[in-house]
Amino acid sequence: MNPIQRIPRFLKKTKAEQRIILLWLWRRGCFLLASRLIGGPLGLFVLFWLDFFEPFFKWRISKIHVMRIGHLALNIDLFLRRQQLQGGPEKGVRHVFVTDSSFVANRPLLEMWKRHLNISESTVLRGFLNLSGWILEKTPFFPPLPMSSTEWAEFNQAAPSLKFTDAEEALGQKELAKMGIDPNKNWIALVFARDSGYLTQTLPKENWDCHLCRNSKIESFRPLITHLIDQGAVVLRMGTHITQPFLFDHPNYLDYSNRFRTPFMDIYLAAKARLFVGSASGMADVTNLFDTPRLQLDCVPFGFLPFGKKQMSLPKRVCRFDSREPVPYREIIEKGLALEGNGTLFNRAGYDYLDNSPEEMLLATKELLRWISSEGGFEPAEVQLIEKARDLFPQGHPARSNLNPISPGFISKYPELFI
Repeated sequence: MNPIQRIPRFLKKTKAEQRIILLWLWRRGCFLLASRLIGGPLGLFVLFWLDFFEPFFKWRISKIHVMRIGHLALNIDLFLRRQQLQGGPEKGVRHVFVTDSSFVANRPLLEMWKRHLNISESTVLRGFLNLSGWILEKTPFFPPLPMSSTEWAEFNQAAPSLKFTDAEEALGQKELAKMGIDPNKNWIALVFARDSGYLTQTLPKENWDCHLCRNSKIESFRPLITHLIDQGAVVLRMGTHITQPFLFDHPNYLDYSNRFRTPFMDIYLAAKARLFVGSASGMADVTNLFDTPRLQLDCVPFGFLPFGKKQMSLPKRVCRFDSREPVPYREIIEKGLALEGNGTLFNRAGYDYLDNSPEEMLLATKELLRWISSEGGFEPAEVQLIEKARDLFPQGHPARSNLNPISPGFISKYPELFI
């Protein structure tokens, strides 16, 4: 939508909303002006000296995203895994990583990364990158840390980078004991139902309606939680700023999110759990750091499947926005919407999502348990179903390289969606 088309929408807003928009535009304009008048010359000055000293000292500076735990986890881990697959760090290069915000989503995780990378939280460096980034990032001296969520090869071929120190292990075991968890008696399963609480409370000025399609209903998890407990698990509900209350009366179910949560234990539990079952979120992404098996429920968009080791997906069904008629996934792929993560744009294209049922979630959980407890995990007929779903993506599509399975039980239940 171009600026002219936005004017009628702006005029329909309240006076208070209009003032907020105008204030944002004013601040944005001032920043752009400063970035050109100050950031441009400053950036060129720094680039001159970096280039001058390149034959003697090779410096690289990258910005790391620390406000969202998913980016703090995956972007850095991907960099280290790629480095590992390439045989180690580039010789003679001094790489500095600068945080992009004073707000850190998970301080213990950032401190763990500092054991592997030269990370600076300098306000001066951060301000310099913000002002001069538009010119610096076009050069090899300031490489980005990209993440497309299709990096199956890196996360399945390289080993995890993070390990806990003896002191961290002692702290983790102490916190488990406070919760009444004995790892020698019960294994740990984590569940997570995404809602709007975290984003709306931590970043209240943003409109997060475009992410509503990624949410789940915790009540639908009840059968799978019962099954995990029956299999000997202690089940912990993960999350922060959650908005959906959930009562489950059993000594092996813990509302960790409301009673025991600490930033460090978010990381420790993701590493020590046997599996993670839940919807997409930054918290779920932390499991990738430790190769923890995972089942992603209510998975959207269809082309963004979990890509870590031993990770399975249960996608939401697609339907037409008005008639609610089911839509084959091939239609979504052919229209270029398989990677569309913005639910608002997906709706404008005439489509919507249908949540997974409790029965579908339970079946997929059983499949994940079977998969991670055996060498193969799937019957030949199930393998055929999994390959049939993967073949929906044409050669060259980013999702084609992800070899993780979609729940074969789901594919079998809805064959009309996979034609």
